[in-house]
Amino acid sequence: MPKLINSDTLYQVESLELMKKNIIILFYICFASILHSQTAEEVLTIIDRNQRIFSTLYFSAEMTIYSGSTNSSKSFFGFIQGDKTFIEYNNIEDLGFRYLKVKDKIWNYSPETKIILELPKESFENSMRNTTLSYNEKMNQTSYSNKHIAHSLKSVIINDVEILILKLKPKYNNETCYIEKELFITKKDYLIQKMICYTKNNNKLEATKEFIFKNYKEISHLKIPMTVIVRDFRDKNSYIIIKYKDIKINEPINYRIFTLKFLKD
Repeated sequence: MPKLINSDTLYQVESLELMKKNIIILFYICFASILHSQTAEEVLTIIDRNQRIFSTLYFSAEMTIYSGSTNSSKSFFGFIQGDKTFIEYNNIEDLGFRYLKVKDKIWNYSPETKIILELPKESFENSMRNTTLSYNEKMNQTSYSNKHIAHSLKSVIINDVEILILKLKPKYNNETCYIEKELFITKKDYLIQKMICYTKNNNKLEATKEFIFKNYKEISHLKIPMTVIVRDFRDKNSYIIIKYKDIKINEPINYRIFTLKFLKD
């Protein structure tokens, strides 16, 4: 007479077989994820592919500067073409104040003195208006990989959203004043949500400036953040919010805009 298997034994056998199958499936999932896990270089390539590349850019915006319990607002418009940037303020307090940047040279024009001054790069880097100029110039960088090397990559979950944290280092020492940048990127669309810039202080890495990018809008098939929040960690009581009202891409620009003669006209 054949030996009967009771229900408990049968359940144990079936459970063991199911466990074996799950272990095998889990092994293949882990193995596949290792084979197909993204590298820092691959994410940098995707970011470059999605980067806002255009020949010309017109923009108008408002900037609010918060310092302690006070704030002040400014409005401006400008043009970008390649390595040339022109900005003019049109709020009442700064009406007619202009900046021109061509490659590494920066000039400003004050309607009060009617004089054009070339600004030393060192004295300009930490000024409040430089936040406007430097960020708008960054909008037209052709790719991060031109000046940076992908250093490391990790994935984290923030507010139930998968975020890729990509660390970049400059290719050349004289390319940027920051020795490291940290990009926080949403995995689903590879849009940069935040950038933290680091410098060295007493041989220690120190977070110096933070850019937060919000309210992305598709313009001419490009996704551009219409709100930018800038914080300088060296001044914890102040921050800047830039809100773009209008952006036009790849429209003709008169070359005279990027000349010293136009700066004073």
